[in-house]
Amino acid sequence: MKVAKKEVIEVTAEEILKFWAVPKNSYELSAANVHWIYSNLNLPLRDFIFELLKRKFDNAKRRFNTDEKLALACHEIVKLHKFAFEQNPIDKNLWIKFRQGRRAHPEKVLLAHRQLWRGYSENEVKNIELHILKDKKIFQNDVAKALRRNSILRKRAFKVGNPKRVKAYVENETKLNEIMKKIEDAFTQSPEVLARCKLVHRTLHRRQRGLGVLTAPDDYLHVLFNIQVNNPDLIAFPLRFMGHLPCTTYEALSRKWLKGSSRDEMMLTLTEIKGNSIVDLCERLLAADELLAKQLRCRRAIAFKEIASSYESGHYIAATLLATTQVEGILWDFAHYLNRRNIRIFKENRKQVVFWPYLWNRDKNAYVDINPKTKRPICSKKRIYSAGVLLDKTRLGSFIHPSIISYLVDDFIQDRNPLMHGLIKDRDYKPNAIAAINCIMACYYEILEYVKKNEV
Repeated sequence: MKVAKKEVIEVTAEEILKFWAVPKNSYELSAANVHWIYSNLNLPLRDFIFELLKRKFDNAKRRFNTDEKLALACHEIVKLHKFAFEQNPIDKNLWIKFRQGRRAHPEKVLLAHRQLWRGYSENEVKNIELHILKDKKIFQNDVAKALRRNSILRKRAFKVGNPKRVKAYVENETKLNEIMKKIEDAFTQSPEVLARCKLVHRTLHRRQRGLGVLTAPDDYLHVLFNIQVNNPDLIAFPLRFMGHLPCTTYEALSRKWLKGSSRDEMMLTLTEIKGNSIVDLCERLLAADELLAKQLRCRRAIAFKEIASSYESGHYIAATLLATTQVEGILWDFAHYLNRRNIRIFKENRKQVVFWPYLWNRDKNAYVDINPKTKRPICSKKRIYSAGVLLDKTRLGSFIHPSIISYLVDDFIQDRNPLMHGLIKDRDYKPNAIAAINCIMACYYEILEYVKKNEV
């Protein structure tokens, strides 16, 4: 335990914040820049590096107007990001090979630069293409197995007269069917596109640390991960809302729960698992905060810094209080973002800071009140003040996984309300702090997934 504490002290929240505060007009890459790289690896050779430089430099068109200058920029970027390629022998060899070609022809440098970020060869693409359709059958069989199990458990819950559990299984079935449709849609793409997607996922699995690697090396469509989150046997698992956890971590915690561990015991175990300390989580929160800056229009880096600092100092009540306020703030930010996309969540009076909700019927998947002439939703005359009501009564709840909503309206409220009203008990609040901080990441993960699917 002493070793773990020493590791937390060595990497402070301030150092993490400094790491993510990447300056403009430099070759240093931010989390958003790296995310862009892995999303655009198939751009034409020169476009790949030039578009990246346009994101970094104000005068990129004039500054990088020849292949020689583009090649030099490639070397500068890679030199500063050696750490991204040091974790695995495959990537380390690619990095050494790239650095050895410093004097090569500029076009070869551009090609090697993209190859370095890809982390795979064209021969590997051809080999994967030959067997890619087998993946479809494997994925579909796994989902079908989960659906059969869900149906059995739903019928059992109905027989014993547990309507709340029946509803949970119905919602879970909807999620599993959505996964099945996602598989069908994905495999309408060409074998080459799917092969590259699979290989990029393997590369990310080796390298990515900022937002954490959530899935197995070959789960490139996140099918197995999503089945795990919607596992019918874990419908009552108290940490089911933690969709941001790596598969291995989630499985380890669920096994402990099935053996009788309490929520608090699992929370304490979570931070002892490698890569899941509060400092690690803070780093991911800062990365997500940067990636969603454009959409949510609110930066929370200072708050995350203070949460990490409070936690490291053993001030768990302070960490819990600040983390719970950030969860609610992020949900309101997401609601504002959806409003701007013409998805009506509430009507706002900005001068008085008053919100009137557009009530949403989750069972019918439709607005409660519609103007018969304009066919537009009508807002309620009853104001809303809390993120909990926002999730429960408006369309916002349709964009958040049911397991997170369930946690927010049950366990989260039980943790939050007494503290917010000054009711402090003589007990250890460390598990509450861990849960609240992880809840921030769970919300960010849901929003990142929405943005990835709906913004081009």
